[in-house]
Amino acid sequence: MLVSILGAVAMIASFFGSLGLLAQIWTNYQKKSCEGFAPPLIFTTILIGASWSAYGFASYYLEHSNALFIAISNLFVLALGCILLYQFIVYKKRKKDSTLQ
Repeated sequence: MLVSILGAVAMIASFFGSLGLLAQIWTNYQKKSCEGFAPPLIFTTILIGASWSAYGFASYYLEHSNALFIAISNLFVLALGCILLYQFIVYKKRKKDSTLQ
């Protein structure tokens, strides 16, 4: 019971911690640019989200632990990292295309 409560709290905390990434995604979208945003942060976010999600799902399905909280909360982080990567690629390409004209 306590583990489930702590897992739910950690999942909610992870969600609120990811709100900074949502704000960055929104800012990038409004500016149509990722200028000033470091690519290593994007790749680190994706790596962290993917590795913790994999760990959470593996622990849940293989060891029957309560790690599903870890998997779900980090899937959200992984998705945000992928959106940031997409924005970085698209907006960088637009910037190159506009400088060629």
